[in-house]
Amino acid sequence: MIAATVQPGSTYRADTIVRRIATELAEDPLGAHWVPDPLRIEVLERVWRVHLGYAGAHGHVHVINGLDEHALACRDLCGVAVWLPHTRWHPKPPDYRQRLAEAAGPYADQFLGAEELLAEQRPAATHHYLVALAVCPLDEDHSLEGSLLDHHHEVLDDEGIAAYLDTTDPQFRDRCQLLGYRLHDMATLPGLSDPLWRMWRPADDRADDMT
Repeated sequence: MIAATVQPGSTYRADTIVRRIATELAEDPLGAHWVPDPLRIEVLERVWRVHLGYAGAHGHVHVINGLDEHALACRDLCGVAVWLPHTRWHPKPPDYRQRLAEAAGPYADQFLGAEELLAEQRPAATHHYLVALAVCPLDEDHSLEGSLLDHHHEVLDDEGIAAYLDTTDPQFRDRCQLLGYRLHDMATLPGLSDPLWRMWRPADDRADDMT
């Protein structure tokens, strides 16, 4: 197991954070759904520059870096988690849709349409949403992943706030269930053949209402 220290995303270069997320998402069925190869990583990086600016202003960005045995392979950034609070409404910048459309280019309709559909299917109850989780491929025992999740879960538990995520990865789904997440119905995204599981980690073990 790797000893890891979670730090605020503001301590790290935005371009490196964006690259780590885009590289992870490029291997996810969602990434393939949005953008075909060989343009996938390039487009995802442009789109995530827009997302990261919003998340940095209104959400929580956590990183893990400085692990000597992983620094070279991980390009100095070993992991990143991005959370958005759905405890209060944060208006998107007036030019958000335009900037996202420009970043996505010919794939703008896929990104904008998916974002709207997934937003409609998120819980109405107060929660923090895991927008992105990306770790170094060398994290074979998932300790970096666990450190990032545990770090924010501790904050949520102290404040009595639930957590929500959606995933296409059945192994990640199973690991999240060990962290207190409960499996709910599937999210619906036209054109995506892989299942997209919706998962809810209640603020109170006795509560299971994500409506």
